[in-house]
Amino acid sequence: MKLGLISVSSIVVLSVAFLMWGHFTTQTIIEEQGKIIAEQEIEIEEQEDTITKQGTRIEEQEEAIIELGVTIATHREAMEGLGRMVEDLGDNIQLLQSANLELKAKVNALQAEWERLEALGGYREFNSVWELQQWLGNDPTSENQYITRFYDCDDFAMDLTLAAIRDGRWIGLFATDGHLENFTVIGNSVYKIEPQTDEVSFWGNID
Repeated sequence: MKLGLISVSSIVVLSVAFLMWGHFTTQTIIEEQGKIIAEQEIEIEEQEDTITKQGTRIEEQEEAIIELGVTIATHREAMEGLGRMVEDLGDNIQLLQSANLELKAKVNALQAEWERLEALGGYREFNSVWELQQWLGNDPTSENQYITRFYDCDDFAMDLTLAAIRDGRWIGLFATDGHLENFTVIGNSVYKIEPQTDEVSFWGNID
């Protein structure tokens, strides 16, 4: 019976010891797992922080790309504007070259008429303002159509001078403030002529 009691007691002790060992072992495992979980949570937080930073960088890069796109579009518009300006300048240069050729042709025509008139014995001046106005009224130069950059003040003035030379009269040219007009001498006085309207006005005396 004593052996039986001892055996039971031993079994109880061993059972308690085993339970306590299992408890402590389980506790240790739980603590270790808790540490592992805590470490994993820290890693997850670090990864989330990394992801957040990467997301911020991506947003910044997207904003930079958008700004770059806007800059490129602005530069493209500026280049297109410059292209149009270059085309306009090219057109203006062609117009100026054409106008220059026409002007040279008119100067040559004036020179030829002047030489022809000198060969015939020269020109004569108008006797009076009334005679000048009558002559201007019969001359069709002022009836020509004004066309910007193609037929403007210098064309009117030169055509009026050319018409006068052809008729044996004397009408000169002068420019003021970028505007070309005509003038003629009657006696001791100088008169201005606006070739686009045939308006005659006293300019001054010679002496």
